Amino acid sequence: MFIRCLFYMCCVLLFLGCSDTEEDTPALEKGSFQVQVFLDNEPYENAMVTTKPTTSSLLTDSDGSAFFDNIVVGEYEVQVVIPEAPEDYFISFITVIKDDTAYTRLDLVSPPPIYPDEIDVTLVLASVYESVGQSYNFDGFSTLWGDIGTDFTYVNKQTNGERTALDTYRLSSQDRLVNQVYKDYYAIILDINTGLECLKDPECLGTQEIDTTRLEAEFKFLRALTYFNLVKIYGNPILVTTVNSDIETPLPIVQGGEEVYQQIIEDLMFAKQYLPNIESVFMASKEAATALLGKVYMQMAGFPLLQTGKYSLALEQFKKLQNWFSLEENYSEVFSLDQGSQSTENILMFKFTSGLYGRNWGPLGFAGDDLLLLDRSFITASGAGETFTDSVTFPINVPDVRFHQNIASFRIASGQIENETDPNSWRPLKFMAKDNLLESKNINQVVLIRYADVLLLLAEAENNVNGPTALAYEAFNSVRRRAHQNGDFDLPLGLNQQEFFDAIVEERKLELCFEGHRKDDLVRWQLLENKLLEFNEQHPQDVKDFQSHKYIWPIPQNELDVNPEVQQNPGY
Repeated sequence: MFIRCLFYMCCVLLFLGCSDTEEDTPALEKGSFQVQVFLDNEPYENAMVTTKPTTSSLLTDSDGSAFFDNIVVGEYEVQVVIPEAPEDYFISFITVIKDDTAYTRLDLVSPPPIYPDEIDVTLVLASVYESVGQSYNFDGFSTLWGDIGTDFTYVNKQTNGERTALDTYRLSSQDRLVNQVYKDYYAIILDINTGLECLKDPECLGTQEIDTTRLEAEFKFLRALTYFNLVKIYGNPILVTTVNSDIETPLPIVQGGEEVYQQIIEDLMFAKQYLPNIESVFMASKEAATALLGKVYMQMAGFPLLQTGKYSLALEQFKKLQNWFSLEENYSEVFSLDQGSQSTENILMFKFTSGLYGRNWGPLGFAGDDLLLLDRSFITASGAGETFTDSVTFPINVPDVRFHQNIASFRIASGQIENETDPNSWRPLKFMAKDNLLESKNINQVVLIRYADVLLLLAEAENNVNGPTALAYEAFNSVRRRAHQNGDFDLPLGLNQQEFFDAIVEERKLELCFEGHRKDDLVRWQLLENKLLEFNEQHPQDVKDFQSHKYIWPIPQNELDVNPEVQQNPGY
């Protein structure tokens, strides 16, 4: 059975008036809270809601709500069970405050069906694509990991305590997010491994007429991508490549970053050999596998493995893509809802079905949670050095066309777009064109790998292997020329290796902001700690409590409880 439970939680405290207490009668301080459960964006009735510590058990009503009254103040774990997944439960955490009503909402996605002995492998593969895509939606974890906790964004601590803990490096092995992300990724891997084993089992395949080699290559590509995320996030995840149905004889534990990376490379080598050339950016392809393998080698060349010989292997992969793709003339077309999937630049994209762009992302008056704030130095760099006073004069004319695509220098008020004169109120934009904000369009796709990323990685790899050669300059400058629509901002000739690298560090931030690359880059470059120290100096009210071991998350406590042989990451 495949268990996938993706959900997103926001906790908002609604303050009520204080009530009188009886005189001379000692009493426990009490409050109340409301839980609202949604399944596939619809209120869910008859979900069983319980708490730890135990209070009572309630079923949700037709609005998906369960109201707990007269509850002793304190911290509670809320557990929700739905009939569609009776063996599983969903958790949230809530704080009951005296005479207040706390609120939490759980957004759930229907679990996939139970597959019979004969499995429709194409259905399993489609389910995996959907699950991976869902992890990249705008409320999901994957699109936020690479930007939260970095040097150019920070979380509005008034909006989301859980994301604030992530941004400020205050997560522990017991935190819900740490455990849930781990669980979600391994649910995907379970689906993949089951599909792979079915492809080798004639009884499982039955009479299905399918290209088993191509499907195996697609499954292995998606497994490599999923494990690549796991190893970057958790450092030393568990490697599972089979489905163990024998509870009495558990599989031996294989844990470690190097072991996982070797499996990723093996899977991508197979995918490269047997996947077809690109047919759709929404499917695994030979080109996507080549690009991803290059990115894997780049990550291995940097911290923590520091296998610098991998730079030459990465360079080899990126060179193979030079004649297959080209940069879009217009930067905004890369992210266009209508044209993005047909872009000459995009190599791999994913679709998702839920997760609204406007919840975390977008200008003031548009983003419901207003989650991500922009560091002022990033705004200055995006404006090609323009410092912007606290009262900006419009129109804003900057030489870098990425500025207006990436930064919302406006707000939505009374259904109208208004210029925002205070740069401190500017917000991330990127994936929605300004002119579409007042329309009812919703983004349901994300670009995961594109050619501009490949070119900058090619320039970086070439610089590491051979220094700032003509090849490195041309790859770098082609990205910058598109950004400035001319060659006036090309890198000056004669840079040494360090100077060229420093330019790459800044250019990747400007080109790929909000696409989930920054934290991975800073980690492999061994720059994360220094960049956060600089950030903390400029933001004493929003300090990120980074320590050297926190470049990865802890192994979840749930995993340690189930598998005593599993080792916790150092420092946690």
